[in-house]
Amino acid sequence: DDEGPLHPECLGESRTDGLRRIVRRVGELTQLAENQQLVRLTYTPENAAEPIISRLAEKLGVESSIIFGNIEVIRDEPIGTIVTKMTGSDQQLKDALALCREAGIRTEVMKRGNID
Repeated sequence: DDEGPLHPECLGESRTDGLRRIVRRVGELTQLAENQQLVRLTYTPENAAEPIISRLAEKLGVESSIIFGNIEVIRDEPIGTIVTKMTGSDQQLKDALALCREAGIRTEVMKRGNID
């Protein structure tokens, strides 16, 4: 049976060591270069199907790596958030936020560059 969460014990490590490894990995994922920002995108039922990540790359040349995502269906409507690491010039990143907002997606810059 391949279903269910992967526990650290399955990888031959204790639960404590596994949790430390996961926390360390999340920290690595959120380390940012000067030309990056960590952004939370919040979707509503009206825009949950928007292919915004591909539009950012296609129209603006902004690379986006999804760090975390949570989409739920409530009353048969999809809603949720994703956290993405966006890479581009200052102007590209500003334009990326504007494009998201134009699509009705709420944006929150959580972290910029190497600054917490």
